Amino acid sequence: MKSRSLWMTAAIHAFLSVVCVAVMYPVLWVVKMAVSPSESLSLSASPIPDHVTMEHFATVMGSTDAQGHWGVSQFAQAGEQICVLALGKLRSLIKADKLELR
Repeated sequence: MKSRSLWMTAAIHAFLSVVCVAVMYPVLWVVKMAVSPSESLSLSASPIPDHVTMEHFATVMGSTDAQGHWGVSQFAQAGEQICVLALGKLRSLIKADKLELR
C-alpha cells in the first residue's frame, strides 16, 4: 500500500478544515445571536459577539409561561427517546434474524 505524499495529506487536511468551518459557522452565528443583547443584534458576518449577556434566557425562564414550555420540551424529548429505543430494538432483532420482514 502506497503512503500519501506530504502535499496530498496537507491538501486533504486543508479541505477538511474548510468544510468544518463552513459547517460550524451557522451554529456559531446562532449562539452569537442567543448571547448578544437585543439592542446590539447586528447582521455582521463575524460569529463572535461584541457583548455577551444572558438577558434572553433570564426573560424566558422568568416568565410565567416558561414552565409550560419546559414541560412540553421534556415530553417531546421523552417521545423521541422512546422512538429511538424502539427503532434500535427493531434493528437489533432484524440483524439477529429473529424478525423476518416479508
